[in-house]
Amino acid sequence: MITIDRDSQTPFYQQIYDQIVESVETGAYRMYDRLPSIRKFATDLGVSRNTVEQAYTLLAQEGYADARPGSGYFINPVETSRRATRVFSADYDAAMAELLRVQAVLEAEPDYAYDFAYDRMDADAFPYSRWARIARDVLLDPCRFEVCRYSSRQGLRELREQISVYLVKEQDIVAQPEQIVILPTTRRSFSSILGLFDRRNTIVYVDNPGYPEAYNAARGMGYDVLPHTIYPNFRWSNLAVPPEHAGKTKIVYTTPANQYPTNALMTLEERQALLRWAQENDAYIIEDEYCHEFRYGSPHLPSLHALDGTGRVITMGTFSKSLAPSFCLTYTVLPPALMLRWLQRPEGLMHTQVPWHTQYTLAEFMRQDLWYAHLRRLQTAYRRKHDALVSAIERHLGDRVEYLQQETGLHVLVRTTDGRPEAELIELAAQAGVRVYPTSQDWIAGKPDGWNYVLVGYSAIPLDKIEPGIQALAQAWFS
Repeated sequence: MITIDRDSQTPFYQQIYDQIVESVETGAYRMYDRLPSIRKFATDLGVSRNTVEQAYTLLAQEGYADARPGSGYFINPVETSRRATRVFSADYDAAMAELLRVQAVLEAEPDYAYDFAYDRMDADAFPYSRWARIARDVLLDPCRFEVCRYSSRQGLRELREQISVYLVKEQDIVAQPEQIVILPTTRRSFSSILGLFDRRNTIVYVDNPGYPEAYNAARGMGYDVLPHTIYPNFRWSNLAVPPEHAGKTKIVYTTPANQYPTNALMTLEERQALLRWAQENDAYIIEDEYCHEFRYGSPHLPSLHALDGTGRVITMGTFSKSLAPSFCLTYTVLPPALMLRWLQRPEGLMHTQVPWHTQYTLAEFMRQDLWYAHLRRLQTAYRRKHDALVSAIERHLGDRVEYLQQETGLHVLVRTTDGRPEAELIELAAQAGVRVYPTSQDWIAGKPDGWNYVLVGYSAIPLDKIEPGIQALAQAWFS
């Protein structure tokens, strides 16, 4: 670990240089390792960027590091007296150089003044102190020895029990803990569900536009996937079954509480009609309750699962939007017949992939009712952000744009009325230090002419940055 001795007479840059050289010679830094970015290192050490840059320049001059434009500084393979070195072929070195270049691009964090992200949370929204206290208590609990073995293949029972209570309170879903499976990601849960069916005799319908991960997962598993266009009419119950697929099992994947990416809410009439269609066509419905927690004036409607009495609905949910994306924690509620099928599959014999400590901490967080208090605070904060964003769009962009916002979700879709393409809007925004996001990839069968919407999220950006961010966007697009 590099540290700064502020009482030493040795200049700071020299201290950094000496410690990195020692780390190289002892093997703490290995050949081809990437050094921290100058900005991050300066922040961590509490010194100026010039100080770190001076140390890095000296490392490069002495042959310990190599500066690569756009990628940063990397440790050179050097001979030392303290560790053995291998001689790599030219092809190996070339491949390593390309790998480092590609990874540097993938891991680069663009520096935007206003980032309207939709897949992250505001860093101030996580309940750090409460979570830390419970996480500590969990390791002192008599059940802590459970950490020394794999937990239930469906996930920790204590967590499944709390999710069962939560589903009744928030979504009108009555489900036993025995019906619930804990898995790490939405795509993993979706793939697990598809694994219950024979891909040769099953077709999968997905919303168009819709969540691309669902389409990619189904296609990757060899299923026939049919896009069902729901924009601009937002109808789900009129799915057409091609003659060549007659007699096959049908699976419909949809997000009724908040259709992605349009934020449309499936009406009660459409929910009932879709359930009738499922019964008439030997179909199962996978309802992904994505962002169901966040509504701003839209009515609370019973979930498809709550309306279903025939075991045709499979419900998926995630804590990524309401707690922390990094936990990668989702749940799936299976009808009893499908749960029995899941337990008989090889996957049903494997342990869950979500760490025991994360599961147990969340179970306690929910049991102590801290979860519900956290959720209410988050709903209030997101409502304020939603209202601030819509108000700023109307005030600073006005009738020069059209926007889709259905009083649900964590983003708004915006396009200019002059028909400028998505790529141009994103590039102009980036030049002004504003990051907005594409939506063209959400169209499975190709986006229609004139779509051109960009996604403007508000879950991660601080409240006080929303209006100046939209002002900057207006200046970028219409200066």
